[in-house]
Amino acid sequence: MNIQINDPCHEDWQKMTPNQQGAFCKVCNKDVIDFSKKSIPEIKSFFANKAEGKICGRFEKKQLAFLSF
Repeated sequence: MNIQINDPCHEDWQKMTPNQQGAFCKVCNKDVIDFSKKSIPEIKSFFANKAEGKICGRFEKKQLAFLSF
């Protein structure tokens, strides 16, 4: 699995509206999934079960290192 973030979002997470998945970005009008508190197996499972398409998500840098191989 290789997660690429070609154009990282620069919106302020603290200004987004919290929701069940993470937060809602009013600028992009999208849900942003908070992966920062999820384990690597949980993240891999999410993407293994997700249909194709773009996902907005919040990650810790250390998580991305474990997801790129």
